[in-house]
Amino acid sequence: MTFEIEISTMHKSQEQCIDMLSRMNIHCDCMIINQCDIEKYEELYLPVADGLKQRVRIFYTTTRGLSNSRNIALENCCADILGVADDDLEYYDDFHKTIIEGWEENKKADVLIFNMDSFNKVYPDHGFRCHYFNLFGFCSVLVTFRTSSLRKARFSDGRLLRFNPVFGTGSKYFKSGEENIFLSDCYNAGLKVYYTPRKILKRPESESSWFHGFTHDFFVDRGAVFYQMNSALFYFLMYQFSIRKAKEAADIPFRDRINYMKKGKNSLLKIREELNLEEQKKKQEIMKNLPPLNLTDLHNTLLKIQDYIHQTCQKNGVNYLLSAGSVLGAVRHKDFIPWDDDLDIMVLREDFERFGQVFLHDPNPNFVYQEALVDYPLYFSKVRMNNTAFIERGGWRKRWTYIHQGAYIDVFPMDYAAKSNFRFKMQYVISRLLTAQSLNIRGYKNASFKKKVVMKVSMLFYPFRKLLHEYVISVKKEDARGLCDFYGTGKQLFALDIFDEPVNLPFGEKVYPCPKNPEAYLKAMYGNWQELPPEEAREYKIHAQFFSSTTDYRDLIN
Repeated sequence: MTFEIEISTMHKSQEQCIDMLSRMNIHCDCMIINQCDIEKYEELYLPVADGLKQRVRIFYTTTRGLSNSRNIALENCCADILGVADDDLEYYDDFHKTIIEGWEENKKADVLIFNMDSFNKVYPDHGFRCHYFNLFGFCSVLVTFRTSSLRKARFSDGRLLRFNPVFGTGSKYFKSGEENIFLSDCYNAGLKVYYTPRKILKRPESESSWFHGFTHDFFVDRGAVFYQMNSALFYFLMYQFSIRKAKEAADIPFRDRINYMKKGKNSLLKIREELNLEEQKKKQEIMKNLPPLNLTDLHNTLLKIQDYIHQTCQKNGVNYLLSAGSVLGAVRHKDFIPWDDDLDIMVLREDFERFGQVFLHDPNPNFVYQEALVDYPLYFSKVRMNNTAFIERGGWRKRWTYIHQGAYIDVFPMDYAAKSNFRFKMQYVISRLLTAQSLNIRGYKNASFKKKVVMKVSMLFYPFRKLLHEYVISVKKEDARGLCDFYGTGKQLFALDIFDEPVNLPFGEKVYPCPKNPEAYLKAMYGNWQELPPEEAREYKIHAQFFSSTTDYRDLIN
């Protein structure tokens, strides 16, 4: 189990960041989200005890607000467990080991809250599973997350769980409550939240960046927080809070406390409306100026992704090959097929999980790995490029609307096809059934009536999907007649040794690995692959409804 902590800070140089880590007693892997006036990324390896190295990733960003800082960490964490910190804390020695021990004791947890020595609060001395109403007395710097759980959890409209930038220190709207809202969202998304009494830090007495007493602004903010947390329970949360704080806020009459919180709710509703209008105007302006699909621009974007994949695989000793039409392009055109709009790669099934772990645990801020059946509802994965848009035709169900939709390269697992004719046919039929099931889950609309019927019928087998998938992939090499891309191109059979001695072929100005004996691979794939199709058949195979190498997909989706 690996751990990484995020530290939010502002306007620091690299040297100041290193000094900050020393002052905070942080000697484990960390991300520093440094809000400043530049966009930049640095990665350092600092010596620590026992000859080990501390990996320090510094994200210099022009964004503002604590919630945005936390969200950058959520999107870039490369460890199993993520913690968050402010820059004015001091952690106990080996606190990261305490956190790992806490998680090993609470294996069922998706979110685990720790303890601290605080100058103004005493936390429980026993562990428990949190229910909804005891989530909100904890400070954000005590909260740690299982990153694999956060990658699966979504809001009811399909968006991934994220801190709300309308709330939190540095927001121009409401200055507190971001951790309460996020914990509430985690709980509502079905994540299991636990508390452990293990202490990880001592919080010094210092002036809060947002709490300046029980004032008008404090109660306005609380009202907005309660409404954002749970609109149905707004009045209950508001009244119980006003009653509990009667002594501390004695200078403000009960009725005024209630009215201030109602004012916060109304302010939030107005802000939501203004932000929605602003977002719609922005999207309309972008769509109006979006140029038609430029295939050269798309090819250049795909090559950037492919270079990243190639370098990462070489660095980590992971084998991959170009696949399908990309091999045809390399052999026949020494580049993309001129009318093709995608680039595919393949990985042996036994390397497929490791391939994903390499990209998940060694991320690059310019790219994202979408894991099969976790971040993406199909049985193959994708590597996508940030700050681009590739909005596919066919549509998405509500749950998947907000997944990353940047330019991508598909990563197909290659499975062993059984020697037994019956089992091979069953592998193929089951893989087609599971693919139809996945397309139905995705909400794919561009299908014939026959395919739509198959997609609906396939859902009858949904409870058995794991067993069926295991049947497809469980054939061993010694029992196989060849390799097959069951979840991609179909039932074409390829030689078992295509990964053994890859052939490096030119692809534009680059060189990438292709299957051993690529001509035999292409014959198995396409038959007469050497003959060019007639000119009238050389149409662009356009997967995208919209593509842009400079516009972020989030500016285009509804």
